[in-house]
Amino acid sequence: MQKRESLLEAYLKRGFSRRSFIKGCVTLTSLMGLSMDMVGKVVEAAENTPLPVVIWIHGHECTGCDESFIRSASPLASDLVLTSIALEYDHLLSAACGAPFEAHLDATIQKYYGSYILCVEGAVSTKDNGVYCMSGGHTFTHLLEKAARGAAAIIAEVDYSRIETRYQQGWVSKVSDDLKTCVQWAQEAQKEGKPLAIAYHGNVVDLLHYLINNNIHVDLLSDQTSCHAVYEGGYCPVGISFAERTRLLAEDHEAFKAAVDASLKSHIAAIDELSKRGTYFFDYGNSFLKAVYDAGVKSICKNGENEKDGFVYPSYVEDILGPQLFDYGYGPFRWVCLSGKPEDLDKTDAAAMDCIDPTRRYQDRDNWVWVRDAKKNKMVVGTQARILYQDAMGRLKIALRFNEMVRNGEIGPVMLGRDHHDTGGTDSPFRETSNIKDGSNIMADMATQCFAGNAARGMSLIALHNGGGVGVGKSINGGFGMVLDGSERVDKILSSAMPWDTMGGVARRAWARNENAIETCLAYNRDNEGTDCITIPHLADDALVRETVLNALKD
Repeated sequence: MQKRESLLEAYLKRGFSRRSFIKGCVTLTSLMGLSMDMVGKVVEAAENTPLPVVIWIHGHECTGCDESFIRSASPLASDLVLTSIALEYDHLLSAACGAPFEAHLDATIQKYYGSYILCVEGAVSTKDNGVYCMSGGHTFTHLLEKAARGAAAIIAEVDYSRIETRYQQGWVSKVSDDLKTCVQWAQEAQKEGKPLAIAYHGNVVDLLHYLINNNIHVDLLSDQTSCHAVYEGGYCPVGISFAERTRLLAEDHEAFKAAVDASLKSHIAAIDELSKRGTYFFDYGNSFLKAVYDAGVKSICKNGENEKDGFVYPSYVEDILGPQLFDYGYGPFRWVCLSGKPEDLDKTDAAAMDCIDPTRRYQDRDNWVWVRDAKKNKMVVGTQARILYQDAMGRLKIALRFNEMVRNGEIGPVMLGRDHHDTGGTDSPFRETSNIKDGSNIMADMATQCFAGNAARGMSLIALHNGGGVGVGKSINGGFGMVLDGSERVDKILSSAMPWDTMGGVARRAWARNENAIETCLAYNRDNEGTDCITIPHLADDALVRETVLNALKD
């Protein structure tokens, strides 16, 4: 392994002038959407940064991507490999080299551990411990595990990789494309009282009908299909492969739309049948029920005609997340350690735990355990970031502690934020605001006011945008970001903006007469007497109001 060239060295060696190199850097800066002020930085990086080391391995695939690549006329494979990357290993290109090149792979992994790019082409064969895909006397799964362990990035093809990624990260424990096997695993785990996450590689409609046909009871059922883009590829119709779905999407959109509508009708029919048998179904909120309605199924509407009064199945915000979390102000609070150091994330985890009283509510206990076990459960995928459900004052307490730690030099700067799927920042009648029953859930004023209030209070970054999870035209989101630099200025902004960002949503729910939200607002007023005050609704006796109106009409 010789010294790695920089991009400049590679270009000069091949006869390009420095002037041409600079022109290329200007073009690259523009293509990346950067300002021309950044040209100098791009030139500096290209002059001094070695070419990225790439390891390219192959599983089961029949697309011939590498063969197509090496036959390309523009760009030439030799130009790309020699001037843009440092390709240290490729299954196809080095197949004839045998054992010496396998040893070179091991040496490359060791030398560039944690900094090389791993490209994985094709599917990962896991059946029978991976024996159906072998290379150099080893299974492909063995090679993938060895190479992926030290990779800075993994690029994989084919849709099955979505399952494989979740399996590798530990989100699911078992994977199969056989329905009988999946059900057996689930029943065994249920009998033993053990938690188990299983990924079925196939269509959920097939799964539901299998459960019905085999009279298998299901306690809890939901759906998280991307139906906010149902006709743009977010939903794969039953009865066709993922590849056929992709072809229809590109070549015959009307046929694809018809297949989606038919599949949605079969999908909801299966849910209806399971519900009759005692299954509790809730809609996650990614517009599944709205897509079913748009496909022509009016029976899911509460009023039997349209979606204005909601659907017969609740979203999980209506029945679970709303009353148990949003009404108290709990939502997905986030932070990123800008130093990129894992030890900074460890320190913030410990500080967050110290700020939570696990005996106050069961929600606090759950959140405390979550952050306690986050490192053990390998929750970090990319940046040194964490997400933790907290209420308004919990977020403020943690934010102020983090800023103090930055001020004391214990950690580097931190960026705070939250998901749009929160109590106060989003208006979305089919999800975030679905448990607001006073008729105002279709309004978009809360997200706008949240956005404007955060701007006035001095947040580092603010955003107001459309869509987000349920589709464009179906929600408005007001977001924020706040950089903690350790200053007292930031303390003042946090003390004003953090409660505003959260309690606006709790107040909205209180005004809709949600009992837990009213309780939370009363407690907030007691704790902030003399500074903040949320208007509390005076609850009328519905029977008295009705009787009074009727008497007035008689007169």
